[in-house]
Amino acid sequence: MLSKTRILDKEYSIFSPILAYFSPKFPAICSIWQLNFSEKALKICQNLEYFLSRIHVKICIIFSLLLLCCNADAANSNKNHAMKNSNNSTKIISTKYEKAILAGGCFWGMQELFRQLDGVVYSRVGYTGGKVPNPTYEVVSTGLSNHAESVEVVFDPSKISYEKLLKFFFTIHDPRTVDRQQNDVGSQYRSEIFYFNEEQKKIAQDVIKQANEKVFHGAVVTKLEKAGEFYEAEKYHQDYLKNNPNGYTCHYLREEWKF
Repeated sequence: MLSKTRILDKEYSIFSPILAYFSPKFPAICSIWQLNFSEKALKICQNLEYFLSRIHVKICIIFSLLLLCCNADAANSNKNHAMKNSNNSTKIISTKYEKAILAGGCFWGMQELFRQLDGVVYSRVGYTGGKVPNPTYEVVSTGLSNHAESVEVVFDPSKISYEKLLKFFFTIHDPRTVDRQQNDVGSQYRSEIFYFNEEQKKIAQDVIKQANEKVFHGAVVTKLEKAGEFYEAEKYHQDYLKNNPNGYTCHYLREEWKF
């Protein structure tokens, strides 16, 4: 803050000619005026300095906020650029790999066997083929939603073909039982292939025909339907047997069913 002495010095330097002229004529008035003016000037200057200091603080705050905004914009720009690159990478992966959705009983055992195949890069279990959106395990278990416990398999066609994937499917579950796999009974345990395009549909039809002719002698009841919405199952169902090695399963590889 400015001192009173510094303020009074400034006052005298500005108004000394005026005081020098009027002091001899009106000494008492000038003395009172000088004293009152000095006190008022002190207050005005103090208030002015306080006001300027507040403005300085506000300017610093505004400047800091502007810097933060600039940094945020730069960060968002980098993030958007990274997301764009990430999306491009996803597109490249999606064109390289293919998907299959298969239902053949409890999805725990199905996923465990599929994920061990060379060429399978990712899998998840869920529900599909039903009527109720966003079903839960409890809803599907009633059989009323008509969803099937299914496995979505992402695979590299350069390592394993869709045909080989389906042939493996027919060796790990029994395609001859309607809405059932051993002790698991209900429409949610049916045997079904959900195809994504006409090519997959034709391959599936051919594999079902081969299975009927070469192994099961016309007893295959596996259904074939165009893939619809796939609802991912609850987290505790994902990779269940990997996380619980001694957990329940009714799936295993039958060498005699290979074709």
